[in-house]
Amino acid sequence: MNMFAIAEFGSTTRKTQDCHSDRDLLIVCELKTSREFVKNYCEQGYSVTLLTPSQLTFMQKRGSLFIQHLKHESRILMDTNTEFSKWLQSCPLIAPSEEEIQKCFSTIEFISTWPFDERLIAWQADFLYCASRDLLIKWLARKGILAFGLENLESELLSQKGDRLENLDNLRSLRKAKAAYRNDKEVPPDTNKAVNTWLTEVAQAFEVNLPIKKFSTPEDGISSLSIRRFSSSYELLRSVEAAYHIVRSHGHIHPDNEKLLKYIQNPNAYGSSQFRKRRIIERYLAEIIQIMTNSELQRMLPIDPRH
Repeated sequence: MNMFAIAEFGSTTRKTQDCHSDRDLLIVCELKTSREFVKNYCEQGYSVTLLTPSQLTFMQKRGSLFIQHLKHESRILMDTNTEFSKWLQSCPLIAPSEEEIQKCFSTIEFISTWPFDERLIAWQADFLYCASRDLLIKWLARKGILAFGLENLESELLSQKGDRLENLDNLRSLRKAKAAYRNDKEVPPDTNKAVNTWLTEVAQAFEVNLPIKKFSTPEDGISSLSIRRFSSSYELLRSVEAAYHIVRSHGHIHPDNEKLLKYIQNPNAYGSSQFRKRRIIERYLAEIIQIMTNSELQRMLPIDPRH
């Protein structure tokens, strides 16, 4: 499949953007021609997702709902020979399996096991928002309902779960914390409350039992990552992110710091189309855990980042 296309998607195309919204842009091209395009649009303030035609095809075969998002809610800015448009229109909805839904629950349960810690609260809110939105989109799609924006998700969920779910206000609070975190700003002071309340609401709405026991410290949680079976490459990467936050709070910097931060700062770029990068991320996690082991971080006090 030979194509070159650029498309906007997300809240901008739905006309629901606000101060917390990203300007989402997809560029479809072969990697060798991508660098200048990505640089140009990033400088314009876009959050760029870069995919090759083969990656798109792979994602559709696996039933990625991102393809349906593009099909129904994107605005195509450039499309050589309309190849991308034609391809999108040929992509049917493949409903998520029950196994995929259970993986979403597993990730949310995993997030709930982390204790409150100032070093991780922004990460936890961001991760929980993304995992929850993924769950809600997939749960509705399994019923044949396509909804991607919070407003549409709320409307559809209330029609399905109105007896157990009043609104998505706490999820909206997590979205604000996510925006602050990714723009290197202080998260709202009620973020921990929003995390705990939203976890309770999810458990009630979907009748799942979240773990009662939490890790005693984030350091203990990171030590356990070496034996965790991650439900996705995305969950693995977000775990590396948490681990590196803790290691850096003790004053330790990974030798490959810049490349590692590049992965961490672009978590949405390493989803179902990026299996080839999983081994790299696994290696980073092993190395971070090794740094903890060698430096005996669990018996050290974290460094105050203000000094």
